[in-house]
Amino acid sequence: MRPGRLLLPYEPELDYDGFAVSVPFEDIPRLPAILEAMPHAELRAKRERLRDVHRRFVWDEQYGRAFEAVRDAVLRKVGLPPTPVETATA
Repeated sequence: MRPGRLLLPYEPELDYDGFAVSVPFEDIPRLPAILEAMPHAELRAKRERLRDVHRRFVWDEQYGRAFEAVRDAVLRKVGLPPTPVETATA
């Protein structure tokens, strides 16, 4: 749900349209029907893309990549290149 098309975490690096469904706040009660009306191939593609990006939202030392995602977003914001993955956990 993207109220007013707000900038979400890791945008514009992440294309939320590739793994999320945006609905106006007032349509939240209709979300099950909205999802059921979507083509199965589109939902499957969104789930697969979510599988690719979900670790960016997990703050877990062994599994998540949220720290690295935030760090890299800040580096990009100030005009520096993101840290390579090999040195990101060193």
